[in-house]
Amino acid sequence: MKSKEKKQKVIVERGNINQLLMQQSKTNGITLIALVVTLVVLLILAGITISTVFSENGLIQKVQQAKDAQLIAMYQDRIEIVCLNWSLDKAMNDTIGIDNLWERMKDAGIILDIERSKIFFKYR
Repeated sequence: MKSKEKKQKVIVERGNINQLLMQQSKTNGITLIALVVTLVVLLILAGITISTVFSENGLIQKVQQAKDAQLIAMYQDRIEIVCLNWSLDKAMNDTIGIDNLWERMKDAGIILDIERSKIFFKYR
């Protein structure tokens, strides 16, 4: 037998159960210090995570910037496609004018109608 088991056997044989419980609690429990250290580490990690997500150059700001860049690229592609189709049609038919390009832009959802566009750019 190991010496620890011998001590426990002797304590039990003598009838001192309280001493056995005290000895077991010293070796098998989580100490208050370990609990406090764990909480401090978790608080530090939470602070780092919150600052990474919500700071000025954080994750949410970068997602918004990526969304804006994607929207701009989408409109650029639409404009290029409409202009390319218009220029091809104009090369084949000289009667097609700038008004036709304007109508194609409206049909593609790139611009609003003429009157509303004037108001939009006036107050922007």
